[in-house]
Amino acid sequence: MPPHRKPYVINKFLLFLLIVSNVLSGQRVATFISEGDLAMKLGNWNAAINMYSSAIDIDNTDAKAYIKRARVYEITGNGDLAKLDYERAIFHNPFARVYYLNKARLELLGKNFYGAGENPLFNPINEGILTFTSSFQMTERMLRNRYIDAFDNLESRLRVGEGDTDVYLRDALLLFNRGDYQEAIVLIGEMKANSDVTTLMYDLEGLILLHNGGIEDAIDAFTQAIMLQPHYSQAYQNRAYAYVRMGNMDHALKDYEMAISLDRDQADLHFQRGLVFCHLGRYESALQDFSKARQLEPDFSQATFNWIFTLMLTGKYTDAYFHINNRLNENPRDPSSYYLRASLYFIYGDYTKAINDFTLYLDHFPNDPYAIFNRGMAYILKNQVITGCNELIRSFQGGFLLAEEVNLAFCRV
Repeated sequence: MPPHRKPYVINKFLLFLLIVSNVLSGQRVATFISEGDLAMKLGNWNAAINMYSSAIDIDNTDAKAYIKRARVYEITGNGDLAKLDYERAIFHNPFARVYYLNKARLELLGKNFYGAGENPLFNPINEGILTFTSSFQMTERMLRNRYIDAFDNLESRLRVGEGDTDVYLRDALLLFNRGDYQEAIVLIGEMKANSDVTTLMYDLEGLILLHNGGIEDAIDAFTQAIMLQPHYSQAYQNRAYAYVRMGNMDHALKDYEMAISLDRDQADLHFQRGLVFCHLGRYESALQDFSKARQLEPDFSQATFNWIFTLMLTGKYTDAYFHINNRLNENPRDPSSYYLRASLYFIYGDYTKAINDFTLYLDHFPNDPYAIFNRGMAYILKNQVITGCNELIRSFQGGFLLAEEVNLAFCRV
């Protein structure tokens, strides 16, 4: 064999040995963990700790081994060692929500309510995604309302003798507003087969498909509308929202920017782009868009709400508190302001005031599972655990699935 091939053969052999070694190590880790699990079932705590420790000695990045050893430490009353292992597990797998739950539960059991309150999972600000999700649902209502306006315009045109296409469009809009999406899609298909296609035809088809769950087909329809009329801002706005539904925020942002370049004075366009900026973590840009929406439409309450919420996301708590109190001075019965201020009190660790404000919000929306959850966490962190756990059950029954995980971690120990 030529000399220059030898290093390749040696490296190939070393690679083979490395692969075999990794496989064998993984098998040994799994074996030790299994033996530790068996010792746990038998109540042999020392043996379980030894087995999990052996697994960690082989692979000190295995988060599961740390979690299992932490649980044994917790059972045997070694809370400090358990907390250390939970922290190691979080370090090696920061995306496993249950690890945060277990660590926070330990903090509560040890009466370290401040430490539990610092847990990122239970900070109401980290539920911003829920707020922005509900805002996108409002975006959907905006789009629907835009087409209700279109329906009224078509009715006016028909009264002065417009053509058959307008009759079809009006009927399709009527079906759409009634929720008869399949019939509306069939009618649009007949229109496309029997008359010249129009931008509004494709745009309406896209919106109907979007509401019927056909996101990719909706994007194709909006794209056809744009090809027919490249300066039609509504089609860009609709396609942007379809990309949001798909989770493609980068494409959504491009379409919102195009729509705004064509129609700079539409408040809801700035509002919707602000929501996308929030999802992308570009909070300063979001603040600018929410502020612009408020400037264009001073009574746009959802834009104001998200503007203040984003101030909180960026740590501008003093500014947020000032504007929340201004809103309450103007309207002492504004429920969203109480929700925002309750979240601030939660962050500051003033759980009594947080509970009071969440309660004032819930007076208006008594079944909001997110507010019930947050109030429940405030009760738990205030050491009123039974009341808090009952709130978590209510929240879960109201549809907030995380509440069940939290309930399992905090209330069933």
